Amino acid sequence: MRFALRSSGLAVFIALTAPTIAAETERAAPLAATAEPAHPRRLWAGAATDVLGDPSPDGRYVSVVDPQSGDLAVREVSSGKLRRLTRKDPQRNAGEFAYFSVISPDGKRVAYAWFNEEKFYELRVVALSLAGELAAPRTLYRNPQAGFVQPCAWSPDGTRILTLFFRQDNTSQIALVDARSGETRALKSLNWIYPKKMDFSPDGRFIVYDNLARSGSAQRDIFVLTADGRSETRLVEHPATDLFPLWSRGGNAVVFASDRGGTMGLWAVPVAAGKAAGEPRLLQGDLGRFLPMGLTPGGSYYYGLRAGDAAVYSGRMDLAGAKLEGMPQRASGRFSGTHGSPAWSPDGNRLAYFSSRQAENYGQQQRAITIRNVQTNREYDLTPRLAHLERLDWSPDGKVLLIGGSDRRNRGGLYTVDAATGDTRTAVHDPAADFRGIEGVWSESAKSIYYVKHTGPASSQIREFRLNDGPDRLLYETNRGRIGRLSRSGGGTRLAFLRGRPSEPDAVLCSLRIAEGKLRRFVPVPAGAVGSINWSLGGERLLVGVSTASGSELWNIPVEGGNADKIKLPAAWNADLDLHPDGEQLAFTVGRTQTEVWVIPNLSTKLPAGI
Repeated sequence: MRFALRSSGLAVFIALTAPTIAAETERAAPLAATAEPAHPRRLWAGAATDVLGDPSPDGRYVSVVDPQSGDLAVREVSSGKLRRLTRKDPQRNAGEFAYFSVISPDGKRVAYAWFNEEKFYELRVVALSLAGELAAPRTLYRNPQAGFVQPCAWSPDGTRILTLFFRQDNTSQIALVDARSGETRALKSLNWIYPKKMDFSPDGRFIVYDNLARSGSAQRDIFVLTADGRSETRLVEHPATDLFPLWSRGGNAVVFASDRGGTMGLWAVPVAAGKAAGEPRLLQGDLGRFLPMGLTPGGSYYYGLRAGDAAVYSGRMDLAGAKLEGMPQRASGRFSGTHGSPAWSPDGNRLAYFSSRQAENYGQQQRAITIRNVQTNREYDLTPRLAHLERLDWSPDGKVLLIGGSDRRNRGGLYTVDAATGDTRTAVHDPAADFRGIEGVWSESAKSIYYVKHTGPASSQIREFRLNDGPDRLLYETNRGRIGRLSRSGGGTRLAFLRGRPSEPDAVLCSLRIAEGKLRRFVPVPAGAVGSINWSLGGERLLVGVSTASGSELWNIPVEGGNADKIKLPAAWNADLDLHPDGEQLAFTVGRTQTEVWVIPNLSTKLPAGI
């Protein structure tokens, strides 16, 4: 269980729980001082990698979030060294952290989002100090009705900050915030869909952004808005997905991502007076699942990349003999990409899992639910009308899936999804939940849902929500840590979960007898490393998937006491496992993804002559 600090209607592409930079980050050789050819090259990678920042105008630094503290920082490109720009109090401000950030045109200031003590985001500015005393941050904008803010670009003269607001009334706004006074001017209001990237033209006259081509469509086009908000032009219109626009430093082209060539690549369209002056041309093909970070005045294009793939497999495990029987079979078959969180149906004939195949979205991948009939090998996708999907649990009759996540009104909770039609209904809303929603499992009767409610930094409840008759019922409450990885026993009489504090490395594995409220504690387990908890067929043992530095393990723990067996799992297995109803087969994920930062030096040399 990861005790996530983050909370927003948008998503995260950052690991704040990485133990150390040195252990978790690979780094490439420094950029050469002389001009390089315009070929992509990796700068660094690993669990501590953050792509929510911006390169400095000279390309020497990239703004990031410090993975240990959550403070705003910059990373030196040549050395990989991290320098913090803010220093929060780890006790008083434990739940606060920096988020998206952009560096001013003169390289002396950083505008950034800060998740505050009241659990909404505010816009701040701090001096980019690389030595001596840290400067005190200034809060420019603070409004709980605009619970999420994303600084996207500075105006060329450094007086205004182009900012995206995501409001509680389910609208997003393109706005300008005065960099001194904080005075705000909304230029355009949109629906719950928000631009994935916005940028100022070098002359300050125009703003480029991407948005849905039309209502009800998944296609994105590129738009240009005048800086006063009075006029808008569709710059790029195409049946493909076009997104992530950035203005070339010369101002006569917009560089953007598109899959019009079959894979996601980098394109440029010539621009004059805010309108297209020619057809888009390919600059760099097949960049993978990438996210732009920024384009420096010198023409270097920095971007983040989600590298690697993960697929769902199934295999038979001899738990007593601690060995795998036969060869695992791949269960996710139609598409490459990232697949995970497998869940067997109660009859064992179907396997549901999340499938991520669309363009990146700064951490919140666009997910579908794939259901595969393991007898016929036929599969189909469900696409619930939700903004984010996080967890899967089948109803006892196999007709409905319980999903953690958030809806399109930026509300986290639990939702039921019809396994045949995808029809989606709200079960539980929790105002304190972030975009990942809350954890929950079905009761044995399917007439109620057991779910986790976090009531404080180190306190949680397990509650029962009755679908048809009456209010919630409190089952268990603790102020000794937060609860996660909720799992129901086969007979429906017990729940297993982890309980731990965000500041502590280990959590305690617990079980709860639902009728009596009787708690039993087991061995401590690494809090951030547990991927799954399953009950054995007879309910005598708990099977805990744990990630270690040397690979994944399955901890086989007796419920009534005794020695725990630690089974080393095959290489590349992840810890998110699900046990088949027969008690022998396992569904699991093979492969991993990691976040990387890349640069294309001198991208301007790839721009066609004349633009």
